[in-house]
Amino acid sequence: MSKISVKIKRKKSAKPGRPMPVYLQIIYCRKVARIPLGIKLSDNEWDEQEGCIRIPPGTPPEQVLHLYSLDSQIKERQQYLFNLIRFLERNNTLSVANLLSACKENEDKRSLYSFMEQLSEQFAREGKKATSHHYRSTLNTLTLFSEGKDIRLDDIDETKVKQLETWLIEKGLAPNTVSFYLRITQSCWNKAVKTGLIPNASSPFAQVNTRVEKTAKRAVEEKVIIRLAKLTDKELQSPALKFARDMFLFSYYARGMSYIDLAHLKKENIKGDTLTYKRQKTGQELKIRLLPEMIAIIKRYASNSRRRLFPILSDDATYINYESALRLQNKQLKKLGELVGVENLTTYVARHTWASIANQKGVPIELISKGLGHSSTKVTLIYIGLLDNPRLDHANDVVIYGKMKYKHKSNMNAFRYSDGYSVSW
Repeated sequence: MSKISVKIKRKKSAKPGRPMPVYLQIIYCRKVARIPLGIKLSDNEWDEQEGCIRIPPGTPPEQVLHLYSLDSQIKERQQYLFNLIRFLERNNTLSVANLLSACKENEDKRSLYSFMEQLSEQFAREGKKATSHHYRSTLNTLTLFSEGKDIRLDDIDETKVKQLETWLIEKGLAPNTVSFYLRITQSCWNKAVKTGLIPNASSPFAQVNTRVEKTAKRAVEEKVIIRLAKLTDKELQSPALKFARDMFLFSYYARGMSYIDLAHLKKENIKGDTLTYKRQKTGQELKIRLLPEMIAIIKRYASNSRRRLFPILSDDATYINYESALRLQNKQLKKLGELVGVENLTTYVARHTWASIANQKGVPIELISKGLGHSSTKVTLIYIGLLDNPRLDHANDVVIYGKMKYKHKSNMNAFRYSDGYSVSW
């Protein structure tokens, strides 16, 4: 039986001092193959004769630790190769081609990009199209960050994560967009740990912000909703603007339904007086009793020529088609906003407005959260957290003065304190 040779080599450079790649060299049955390790070392950090890393005199402590870490990685990869050789020998399938194939498969499993791609496809199969898109979008961003070079899951450390955060901030992205990409990357890393692809270690994301921050107020007052509903065809000027208005109102009437869910509604989602659908983002099923206003809008755009409830997307539309439809809707909503004196009227506003008005009218946070399809009240509180100032002012009046000093107009329920004073709540 032919002897197999496995050696650690470093590619030679014509320029002294230039870091060069280290690789595993395999020789078997007169066939030679190289397995790159993704590690580069300079001349003085490599012992050519012994085939191992060396620590040059005067090396700074942090570089010494780094070289020790690289040495451990090389030994780990070498040991993996030895184990693989023994396995193939036992099965009488040892060959250079099979070794390379098995090594590539292992590398793909440890690849952040390959793993993220797998997760994206898995979410798509589960019907979580929005989550699938979020992972793919994050993957595209990470590819730009690494300039097209793959990132190994076990190479993700605090330094790498901090570099990513800095890069995202320098790109001028909003804080919540930065935390979004970091949060998706963290979720991918956590899943890799859970599946055993990488060792369970302390999270490298501890020093970066992955929270959703409170954003500027997106909700409008109830009188704006009433004004939008009363706009005449003459005021709306065009069928396109009327359609955008109707979709905005339907979203509001349907407990702040997300536009992506609205766009994907089909006729079969309606059974009797109930609309049942699954959220594109999470796959969660929600049921809504149809209101007269919702039924009127459905009848206005009813058609036998399509499966979709509304003419937003074709039956075979892709996510890219949805993004185009979303841009068009927001463009029309901007014009609507000008008609009713509201800046930045977008599809998000309908959802936030339903939540804030429900909050103002005394609906418990837990019910608002369920109505929106949130997994917890944390996100719901971000939706309405900036809208509590009038209520807090009422409470402050009672604390400081023992009663309301100022009269506030409010639709909220009355709350009576034990000393006899009451505050609109």
